[in-house]
Amino acid sequence: MTASSTNSDRPAAVSRDDDRKQPRVMVGLVAVNLLSGLAQIVQIGATAPLLALMLDGRGVDAGTIGLVAAAPWAMILLVSRFVPAIIARLGLAGTVALALIVGIAALGGMAVVEDPFALAGLNALAGIGLILRWIACDTWIVRIAPEAIRGRAIGTHETLMGLGIALGPGLVALTGHQGSLPFLAAAAVMAAAIPPLVVLKRLGFDGRPGVAPVRDGAGRRSGWGLVRL
Repeated sequence: MTASSTNSDRPAAVSRDDDRKQPRVMVGLVAVNLLSGLAQIVQIGATAPLLALMLDGRGVDAGTIGLVAAAPWAMILLVSRFVPAIIARLGLAGTVALALIVGIAALGGMAVVEDPFALAGLNALAGIGLILRWIACDTWIVRIAPEAIRGRAIGTHETLMGLGIALGPGLVALTGHQGSLPFLAAAAVMAAAIPPLVVLKRLGFDGRPGVAPVRDGAGRRSGWGLVRL
């Protein structure tokens, strides 16, 4: 066999290898989107209107309801800078697993707690689960998708996240907004995100992005730069 024929065989071999990888990549992308979409329905779409309607029905004043609603977003502002380091330590699958555990635990607490300030604390805990899942899944999409379809994959993922927000109030409409049932139903929807996570783990997509702290424009260390894609 000549050198030229050997070289000509390489593109075909690479192409066949890419073809074998393609189904795995597509399954991985579907799994991330399904996982993230189910969590999004609850974490952003359902929890906020559910708590607001429930507390309003109990006669809680608007200011306190606003405090409960703002709690997860305040926690997100505090915690988001640490998420890249958490991903680097736990891996993407470990981080998402932690996010789901935290979110389900928060919803379980909401099912039995009535005090508005305790609910604000639990909603803040839910915010930690939200930002862990949000950043980890966004990172996962970028890592799994080949460069040729990466932009489309990111766009699809973000579109589905919007759909999750839109579907959340529908879950509240189905379950009502009083008693423990709405929170238990929301926890069940989040638990349904566990099988896609298992699929991603078994496909070998449990990467630990390298830690590469970078300096932002002002010369300070940027937490977001900890994740090197």
